Amino acid sequence: MNRIFAVTRLAFLAVGALPAAACAKPMLNLQDCIAAPDGKTILVADIRKETVFGLAKDVEHRPVRFLAGDKELGVAVGGEDGISILECTLPDKKIETIHATADIDGVELRAEARVFRWDPRRVVVVLDIDDTICRTDMDDVLFDEEDDSKAFKNARETLTALTDDYELLYLTARPSFLLEKTKKWLAMREFPAAPVIVSHRKTDLLRQGVFKERVLDRLKRTWPNILIGVGDRATDADAYGEAGILSIIISKKVDDDFGRHSLLMPDWATIKAFFANNRKVLTDPRTCRDAVDGKQPLLLVVNPFNKKEN
Repeated sequence: MNRIFAVTRLAFLAVGALPAAACAKPMLNLQDCIAAPDGKTILVADIRKETVFGLAKDVEHRPVRFLAGDKELGVAVGGEDGISILECTLPDKKIETIHATADIDGVELRAEARVFRWDPRRVVVVLDIDDTICRTDMDDVLFDEEDDSKAFKNARETLTALTDDYELLYLTARPSFLLEKTKKWLAMREFPAAPVIVSHRKTDLLRQGVFKERVLDRLKRTWPNILIGVGDRATDADAYGEAGILSIIISKKVDDDFGRHSLLMPDWATIKAFFANNRKVLTDPRTCRDAVDGKQPLLLVVNPFNKKEN
């Protein structure tokens, strides 16, 4: 499916262009959180109503209660976009999950998310999902109970190997009502567990690069070693460039404008070799920053000629 058309359809569903049905199902979505060594973190949740048409409408100005086990972490009231944000400190380093609850029209909603604890000394690799680690079937993503999108060859194996040296982050502009479906798809295909961050604002679907740039800017204030990004589109390349991180684009379209700062890789086998050949440079935050700034050379892989691909 044409990527622009797919994004337009996704935006149409998120914005809710059709009239809402009389009976709407409220949803509470809670994003994975990343805890600093001292336990400080930012919790993000949103409330939406899903209509029988599959559309989503923001539920504004409702309080959301955040909990770790039986301990309340705090309460945040959502804004006009339905997003509730709470800055807090997790009370125990052993906490692996957090919860959020909200009462909407007498219905108690509950959501659960994972807690990830990154090593602040390690470089973080940011990963787009759609058409980066998988060939996305947008009809499956939007309308089917199961998402049968196919993972790209060597993507899972490469990312699993990277977990020995790097922290990973899945950053996608998919809307929040697809959060659990996205996490399920990753788990069922045995991709390494890592935080999944999705978009919460309607405009983020149409301005994906701006959304990713905003998220990366916020995260880098706490995690300055977010230094590498892998994507497939010019919007990914722009966001990574603006964030000051190494831009790796998986694409065979050399004529597309990904910017001079981006490194183009045709497939995940090439990306795996690139990380292996540059391990000493890329795993050290100092030399990795030098590579981003053009001060440290990197080794690129020459792929053998394949007549079938030419």
